[in-house]
Amino acid sequence: MNEKVNYYVPVLIALTLASPLRGGKLWRIRGRIGKSVRTYHRSVVAPALRIHPEEGLRLEFKPFEMTCSLVDYRNSFLLWLTLLLDEGLKGRASDETRIYDLGRIACYGVDAETVRDRASAVMDRVPQVLSPWGFDCASLDSFRLRLEQGHLPGDDIVSIFEREKTISGTLRHLSNLV
Repeated sequence: MNEKVNYYVPVLIALTLASPLRGGKLWRIRGRIGKSVRTYHRSVVAPALRIHPEEGLRLEFKPFEMTCSLVDYRNSFLLWLTLLLDEGLKGRASDETRIYDLGRIACYGVDAETVRDRASAVMDRVPQVLSPWGFDCASLDSFRLRLEQGHLPGDDIVSIFEREKTISGTLRHLSNLV
C-alpha cells in the first residue's frame, strides 16, 4: 500500500497546493514563486500515510493542503478512498521518490513532470471504484479543471497577496470567501 500511495499522492497533492506565503511575503525558490512552502518542507519529514495500531489501526492521511472549500475536502476524501480500494492502480514508488516528487510539485504544481498523467489515471478510476459503493463522484470535475488549466488554490492566494500586499489583507479577503 505504501508504495502505491508514494506514487500517486504527490500528484494528487498538486491539486490542493495553497501555501505560497512565508515570512510575510511570497515564497520564492530559485527566482520564482513556489506553489507550497508547506508541502516543500513537509515532504522530507512526514510520511504520506501512517497507521496507528494503538488507535484501532486508524489511518492517517495528511498531505492534502488546507482549504476553505467543502468540495475540496470531498474530493480529497474520494481520491484517498480510491487509493485505498483500487487494486488496478499499478504505479509504485519508494519513499525517496515521493519526497523528490513532492519537492518538485511544491515548486511547480501541476507543471511538474508526470503530474497530469498520474493524476488523470487516478481520477479516471474513481467512478469505477467508488460508484459501486454509492459515492457520487461528480464533484471531481473541479479537480479535473484545475489539472487541465493548471490553476491551483495557491495561485489565487498569490493574486490576492499581490493586490493586498500584506498577510492580514490577504487573510481578510480569504475569510470573506468562506
